[in-house]
Amino acid sequence: MKKNRSRIKIITILSIIVSIISLGYSYSVYNSNNESSGIATIVENVYDIKIENINSEKTSNEDIAFKEKPVSTYNEVFFSITNLSYENSISYKFDITNSGNIDILIDNIELEGIEEYKDNISFSIDNINKGDIIKGEEQKKNNTFTLSYNNPIYDKNKNLIAIDLNDLKLKISFKQNK
Repeated sequence: MKKNRSRIKIITILSIIVSIISLGYSYSVYNSNNESSGIATIVENVYDIKIENINSEKTSNEDIAFKEKPVSTYNEVFFSITNLSYENSISYKFDITNSGNIDILIDNIELEGIEEYKDNISFSIDNINKGDIIKGEEQKKNNTFTLSYNNPIYDKNKNLIAIDLNDLKLKISFKQNK
């Protein structure tokens, strides 16, 4: 019986010692600052595309004019045209800049706001096309947008009509090139 009691005492004392050591170790790990030294470089893949530097208004007739200078945003150019007459056109140049570090794809090019005259006018852009890739840190300069009045519109007296186009929007959609 004495042997059992002494074994129980020894096991109890050892259990208390192991418990105290475990608690101390757990406390020190919990409260320690986990610091490491070194340098980490994080490279973020982004594209930052802008339509900019709109200039060089050119017309085929002196009476045609932009109501205001075209204004650009991230991927759109807003403008209005006054007095566009049959078989005449108006143009401007612009740049597209990809300030990011990844390549982008020109996904779509569309002109909004011509619904009423869609059968009478057409547009084109020289130097860029749907499906073109603009590399990171690349700039496509001197893209020429041209709007032409091709199919005539007549009034009731069979006179040709010059048209005003308000709130036009050239929209170029981009997406990451994969």
